Amino acid sequence: MARGSWTADLPKAAPILDLPARCGTGPVTYVPALETYLLVAWHIPTTLKKWFEPDEVRYDFYQAAHPWGPWTFINSLSDRFIVGGHMYGPSICAKFQERVGPDVRLCLFTSGCPFDDVPQGIYKMWMIPLVLRTAPPLSATMVNDDDPRIAYHGSWTVSPRRGFHDHGDDAHWTNTPGDSAELSFSGTGIEYVAEKNADHGKVEVHLDGKVMETVDLALVNFPRLSQVTVFGTRSLKPGPHTIRIVNRGPGYAVLDAFRILGGS
Repeated sequence: MARGSWTADLPKAAPILDLPARCGTGPVTYVPALETYLLVAWHIPTTLKKWFEPDEVRYDFYQAAHPWGPWTFINSLSDRFIVGGHMYGPSICAKFQERVGPDVRLCLFTSGCPFDDVPQGIYKMWMIPLVLRTAPPLSATMVNDDDPRIAYHGSWTVSPRRGFHDHGDDAHWTNTPGDSAELSFSGTGIEYVAEKNADHGKVEVHLDGKVMETVDLALVNFPRLSQVTVFGTRSLKPGPHTIRIVNRGPGYAVLDAFRILGGS
């Protein structure tokens, strides 16, 4: 910024971010690995009819070379993945930052509305992982849970029009251990998109016949979450692959969708 941009005369001060009705307070955080600053502003995009029961809360992310800007919009996140609750008051933590290959992992702290365990509570502090990707974006193709390319084995049930903000507003679920679902695809990456809830269990993820990870779909002291990427890899060799998920219980296993990266 030019030296002439600075002044001690407060009436001449100008906002660093001018977003009427879209600029809820949020601190500026420096990311040393990227030599850049991040700012997250939160807002309610529709008219608030009752306090505090919005239809949706959005987090808008910005970056800048200096804490005073100019700020460039990066992306926007809707909190509709939280079923029956909302979040607000975001803060990107300046500590616990980690560079992993082309990615930088941070912690986003936010407040959440009350839910069933303590109905009279006002605030909940949640920590949500935040990943900054610096590599060129890969093409992404969503394969919904009702796609005929997915082969289901066992006693899976389909639930359409659930109203939980699933991809396609539907999901497949099973509570029988050993039930599985698999998809053959071509690409350089794959992600398993599921739901998380208190009564869910563990799901074993296989890739090309090898057990990759066991993901836990259960939640403690949290509302139901939809469209959560619970497993993902972006380092596959180009060509055909097969992903298989197996319910290991105890509880429900859910398949919302697969996301194919760099292929189809």
